[in-house]
Amino acid sequence: MYQIVAHHQFHVDETGFSIGDVIFAGDNSALYVNKTSNSTFNVYCTYTRFTKSDPTPGGCNLEYNFENDPNIHTWYDGFHLWVEFQYSNVDDLPCDNSQNYSRLAYSIYALYFDVGNSDEDFTDTLTKYLSGDPGPGTKLLDHVRTSSSKPATVITSYPDQPLLVSVVVSDTLTGGKATYVSTVSYGFQWYYYLLASVLGLIGLFLTFAAHRYFYCEVFIYGFLTVLFCSFIGLLIARVPPSALLAGSVGAGLLGGALWLTLWYAAGIATLNAALSAANAGFLVSSIAFYTPLVNLSMFDNKWEIWLMYPIPVVLVVLVFLFFAKKVNIASCAFLGSYMVVSAVSVYSNASLHHILLETIRRATIYQYYDVMFSAPFSAKDVGLLACWVILLITGCAIQLYTEKEKPDFPISPRKRVGDRTSVLSGEEEKLLASPESPSRTPAPDKSYGAINS
Repeated sequence: MYQIVAHHQFHVDETGFSIGDVIFAGDNSALYVNKTSNSTFNVYCTYTRFTKSDPTPGGCNLEYNFENDPNIHTWYDGFHLWVEFQYSNVDDLPCDNSQNYSRLAYSIYALYFDVGNSDEDFTDTLTKYLSGDPGPGTKLLDHVRTSSSKPATVITSYPDQPLLVSVVVSDTLTGGKATYVSTVSYGFQWYYYLLASVLGLIGLFLTFAAHRYFYCEVFIYGFLTVLFCSFIGLLIARVPPSALLAGSVGAGLLGGALWLTLWYAAGIATLNAALSAANAGFLVSSIAFYTPLVNLSMFDNKWEIWLMYPIPVVLVVLVFLFFAKKVNIASCAFLGSYMVVSAVSVYSNASLHHILLETIRRATIYQYYDVMFSAPFSAKDVGLLACWVILLITGCAIQLYTEKEKPDFPISPRKRVGDRTSVLSGEEEKLLASPESPSRTPAPDKSYGAINS
């Protein structure tokens, strides 16, 4: 079996299931590849010999043009890599034979390459995959056929992160193995960097000045919360990437405006500030499930994972009720500093920005809780983690110092206008009252924040 794989160059994508045609002019002649596009890419061809007892990859193809289709069919939606392949056959058994179901087991492997990997590293690893050895790849899923429907799965795909996907089929009776044609995905989306830059600037504001400009903080937290929730909802609906960005941002702006209006109308600052504490607690949950903790057997069910997520949220909000001002400042600095280092992580191809992205994947990918999670942690991540801690401490110190002489939370504009109107009405009554008549002005209020004559 001859297998051809394209190694995509930087920011160049090949679309379609076939990148060219293979032509054999004779038994001893050269192999030619007819390239169908103008882009530049390298082609690797390997020859793999299988015995009659080995499974035939894609031997039960009922959908595509080939009699046997050993290809892995993928498409990228801007966030996930969707993977499909045709079932295999063994010993010339009919495809609907129950022995085919029980004898053959499928294992899906994935390997993420660094952008700086050399062609030699790529070729060596690819050769192992094509020979049936997954090498350093991570096994994502074991699959056993239970029906005639074609197998499909979803794999996390990181922008600007080359991903090699391979499927190995094994005969559980004889021990024979065969591999499908490995495929390479290289996701790139320009809006991913635009969104990271904007959120990084917002993070700077939250870290150093959120409490001072409380009305901006209220709008930002309403915006971020609705943006995050709508992004997950639209991703589940599988809308196009451009509509995903526009719809999420539009919903976020509406959510921010409504949350700001609520503060303006009700004037309950602690209610609005509690949202910042809840967001900080949610980030704590995401961090906890970005560690090997998520691989514990107690989290084998998705409901067990999602029932654990609200616990840090509730705890942070309860602490907020007793130390509202300090917890609000700390929450803003915590989330804001994370947004700053996440923006840097996106541009430096580090992994800290995947903390929240893993939560999104867990919410949108079916059976993602079955995947054994292993987070990459490089020297770049260690440096960014140190920057995160420094930004957090600096942001808390600056905001606590600048706000120490001020009230815990400002009065909403509507309530401030109402208090001023009440004071002016009292002054008018004093001027209109006769000297002999007792004043109808109420006794001055000595409570916190009152305006006395």
